[in-house]
Amino acid sequence: MSKCQAKPNRPLAASDYRATEKWSFDSSGNEYTPSSQHDFKFKDYAPWVFRGLREAFQIDAADYLVSLTGRYVLSELGSPGKSGSFFYYSADYRFIIKTIRRTEHEYLRRILRHYNDHMTRNTNSLLTRFFGLHRVRLRGTRNIYFVVMGNIFPANRDIHEIYDLKVPKM
Repeated sequence: MSKCQAKPNRPLAASDYRATEKWSFDSSGNEYTPSSQHDFKFKDYAPWVFRGLREAFQIDAADYLVSLTGRYVLSELGSPGKSGSFFYYSADYRFIIKTIRRTEHEYLRRILRHYNDHMTRNTNSLLTRFFGLHRVRLRGTRNIYFVVMGNIFPANRDIHEIYDLKVPKM
């Protein structure tokens, strides 16, 4: 969870849309990060913006953190889509984590100000609710970008059909 979560809330600044926070995790841990099985680097994009979006949708910061990092393993949602993205449910099924390509990551960062403005003014919008944009890198591997989204599917129901809607290329 971002360092901004521990600070008092404040209005967003233009620089918040481009801000990042980096964390390094290793087997020994330190005063800011717990020990981990693998050495990796984690990057949090626009933490103040996504904090505001989570608050606009009444997502408690502690619940969000436990949901994504708790003891239970994330469960994979089927096989990768045509795009090659992988989907995972959070431990409590409230969130979906989707791996994305770097180009998708860059696009979301470009439209983030407009997306945030729209979603905070229209909390009943049917657009996907993005709650975090991140990157992880294990030592010696490529960057893996992912988003955390709200899950609209009830955990107690089976999904019988899935449609993957795409914008046609011009």
